[in-house]
Amino acid sequence: TKGDNMAATIELNKTTKTDLLKIDPRSIIFDPKDNPRVDYGNLEELKSSIRESGVRDPLKIKNTPEGVKLVHGYRRMTSVLSLIDEGFDVARVPCMTVARGYNDEEALFDHIICNTGKPLTCMEEANIYTQLINAGYTQAEIAKRIGKTQCAVSNILSLLKLTKKVQTLINDGIVSASLARELMKDNNDDANVVESILISKNEQNDGKVKKITAKSLPSSKSKFYKVQNVFAKFVE
Repeated sequence: TKGDNMAATIELNKTTKTDLLKIDPRSIIFDPKDNPRVDYGNLEELKSSIRESGVRDPLKIKNTPEGVKLVHGYRRMTSVLSLIDEGFDVARVPCMTVARGYNDEEALFDHIICNTGKPLTCMEEANIYTQLINAGYTQAEIAKRIGKTQCAVSNILSLLKLTKKVQTLINDGIVSASLARELMKDNNDDANVVESILISKNEQNDGKVKKITAKSLPSSKSKFYKVQNVFAKFVE
């Protein structure tokens, strides 16, 4: 509630940014829309750990006029709230306040650098890089900040050229990012052709979740689908 948020704010104001706080999770403002992570994965293992040992890694929070707001630790927070909904009482969670001047771009970098839980998917990383570029960062600056090569950042960003259906296959682990990039290269960056190849192969699996590999795609298939795609456009 608003009163709980204000109480948490008062408690937060009494501490320095280096202090570890214990805060009622119900009083923390939590909006999943602020999280660049789309796939939270299976939370049952994390919930089991919290049930037995509590939240071990502190959440990152910041003080706002509305109250204490979550900055980093969305999977942990989601798991905690789920446990509370199930009737398991989590009275307090450990929190660390972010430094003064901490902004949205710092938060985006933290989602990559400070992530100790489920790894981000390639598409989630690509969307974070895009937001940082829109904020004025270059690929080289992003690469240096997160400890990767500029080529690695560029490769991740190239996945945004793929259709949404193919991006979903990558997020679901059915298609690897490297295979999707290779198919794009072989088909002159035609995302629709790549989608035709991969969706057709996925449908052949009769609804079974099966990873598509380069070996499962005949070498001539790319050319076949390219001709098929051109013919389909001609017929239209």
